[in-house]
Amino acid sequence: MSQEATVPHRPLMPPKPPIPGECCERGCENCVWVFYYEAQRRYEAALLLDQIESDR
Repeated sequence: MSQEATVPHRPLMPPKPPIPGECCERGCENCVWVFYYEAQRRYEAALLLDQIESDR
């Protein structure tokens, strides 16, 4: 029989927003806010997945 290895579960941490002054407010394609909002979406998706898996 195969046995699945269990990985310790880390608590999910939300991304930290950019600090004041980190954004130049010029509408850059690679703006720190773009990366923040992408990280926020990944965080929310991971929370949802974690909730679904814990309901099983």
